[in-house]
Amino acid sequence: MADSRRWIRREVGSLVVALLLPAISCSRGVYHRVKPGETLFRIGKAYGVSVAQIAHINKLRDPSRIEVGQELRIPGAAEHVPVDLVTPKSASNRRPSGDEGMAGAPRLNWPLDSGSVTSSFGQRGSSVHDGIDVS
Repeated sequence: MADSRRWIRREVGSLVVALLLPAISCSRGVYHRVKPGETLFRIGKAYGVSVAQIAHINKLRDPSRIEVGQELRIPGAAEHVPVDLVTPKSASNRRPSGDEGMAGAPRLNWPLDSGSVTSSFGQRGSSVHDGIDVS
């Protein structure tokens, strides 16, 4: 009788752990499925997590080599984020017109009286350029 009670307690304990483990795991991050055009840098920017953290938790030897369809654990994330909306694939290098901008937002001026964009924001080979270069 005592053996059967121990067995029942052990089995119930295992069941509780099996049911709670997924909930505990989800609170510590989400899984992101890599889409075409995404890089680890862009994914990290979207979720607010460093490339080093994502690479470490996913045991990536070369963070520049991720594949479409690959599932990456994003530590600390509470929900999925649309990477393409948060970090656009490209930016316009045209000079803004005088009436553009969001209502009530402070106006930003073009930094130079003349010059042209020599390198735009975005993907550059296997890395991402975080700004623009103006000649």
